[in-house]
Amino acid sequence: MNIFIVDTEFISISKNKSSFKQLIKFKKIKFPEIFQFSMIKISDFDKLKILNKYNFYIKTKQNIPDRLIKLTNLNLSKYSKAIYFKDFLKRINKIIKNKSLIICNGKDLELLNMNTSFNNEKKLKKNINLLNLRTFLKKETGISIETEKLKKYFQIKNIKNVHNSLEDCKIILISLKKLKKKKYYNLYNKIQKNLEEIII
Repeated sequence: MNIFIVDTEFISISKNKSSFKQLIKFKKIKFPEIFQFSMIKISDFDKLKILNKYNFYIKTKQNIPDRLIKLTNLNLSKYSKAIYFKDFLKRINKIIKNKSLIICNGKDLELLNMNTSFNNEKKLKKNINLLNLRTFLKKETGISIETEKLKKYFQIKNIKNVHNSLEDCKIILISLKKLKKKKYYNLYNKIQKNLEEIII
């Protein structure tokens, strides 16, 4: 099974208007273009070992607000080598296989589909098994936990750059490892029962 953890950084009007519902509501004012898309490929739920890391910077039609450049610690020298969305799709199309399992802490894949339409590109036509970790954790803990709050909730100390999507992928991975360590907690079975199918 191909398993990926995915996280994105995107343009928004403000921090208070960055929930998925609000991104849709205000998309005509400022479309939530993805400017960083990161993935970590992991082995399985027994070892949760990192097999590969992918980090893409994507050119946007809008300027990235200064507050987001600062918030995400965006490396402008690396971003100067950002690729067009069309080329980004081609690259992930080679990486993500049909029926892959993708773990996000939110609506990152739905946001990807929005960006695909925004850029007048065709979907990859990949059937994905999706785990929305935020929804999953709400069932398990009763709390909706944003990625930046996962760090505090699971007491993760070795990640500094929250809001960098590759670092956020690492936070999600460590959160899964913390869950797996709970006594009598079968992470694989729990995840299998909470998957949904989505096409990207």
